Amino acid sequence: MNLSIDTINRVIAHTINKKTQEFEAYATTTNELLRNSFEDQVVLKSRIVDAINNSRKTFKLEFEDTSEGSVKRMLDDFNNWDDSNFINKSIVLAERLAESHFRTNIPSGYCIIGSGKDNLHRDIFFIIKAEPQEVFNIQENTLHLIKNVFLSPAKDFYKIGLFIRERERFIPYMYDDLFTSQKRDLTEYFYSKFLGLTTDRNDEIKTKNFYNDTKKFVESNISEAKDQDGMLRALNVYMREEDGSISATDFSERYFTNFPAEIKRKFDRIVERDYPLTFSKNMRLLNQNSLNLQRVNINSKLTILSKGYEIDNIFENPTVEQIEPFLNTGMNGVVICLKNAEIIGDND
Repeated sequence: MNLSIDTINRVIAHTINKKTQEFEAYATTTNELLRNSFEDQVVLKSRIVDAINNSRKTFKLEFEDTSEGSVKRMLDDFNNWDDSNFINKSIVLAERLAESHFRTNIPSGYCIIGSGKDNLHRDIFFIIKAEPQEVFNIQENTLHLIKNVFLSPAKDFYKIGLFIRERERFIPYMYDDLFTSQKRDLTEYFYSKFLGLTTDRNDEIKTKNFYNDTKKFVESNISEAKDQDGMLRALNVYMREEDGSISATDFSERYFTNFPAEIKRKFDRIVERDYPLTFSKNMRLLNQNSLNLQRVNINSKLTILSKGYEIDNIFENPTVEQIEPFLNTGMNGVVICLKNAEIIGDND
């Protein structure tokens, strides 16, 4: 995404107080807009733009909740919002955000809500959950709050729901500071329980999860090292194929037919269940280098990986059988010279 914000015309901030053992989470709200300064506008714009343009942590989502009172239904009436309507709806949203804090480990913070125009003169609406190290009282309706939040040591701890109007409807995007390639999903309380969005049709996340789920299944259910290595290579080949789609059923039929029927049935039950339909392949969240690695498991502590080679070709002279006796002698370390290869393992 290549977002640029032209103007922010309204901003309001409410405080979200976390759930405790004694009390439910609640919102401390205000009915006054924050007063903007040029410097604060620059800080706020730059933080939103930097976050949304982060391709590793920002995703285009879709509305799931379209019921009366949902964010989707609120935005349908966006043209009729004056300052009073904007303030009232922001209070409703802040209270709803507090309600979504169903666990005590979800931190307090600010609910910062605003509207404006991007550089293409499209309407934008944003909701930020900011989680500074210390939550200050909002006083005097100044935007010193913005600098306290976005220039603090914990400035990266926030989530953004951004809605951009394209023609007659708003398209939702979400930035999640906590998302990494190791996580299965975005922060659910924010995108689902609060904003009413879904990640089910996001192909980037589904592609990553299909790969990781299948890899985990192979590693957990195929014990023979040679068969496991072969299946992991097959998975990498499947992901690298130019075919632009992924089908768990297709993968099962192509690669599990030579295994015992129970393994195939288990894959169909565990993995194929979560990916019943074909979806578009999007490799953005996968490490491309890892898909090009060939591997051999020498023993429980040592794996040899080679880039861009058939695995048999990484040995200049010795075979795996010839190398293995030297790995179990009790020596502190063994040096093996391999061409274009990496050794990953335990030196103990």
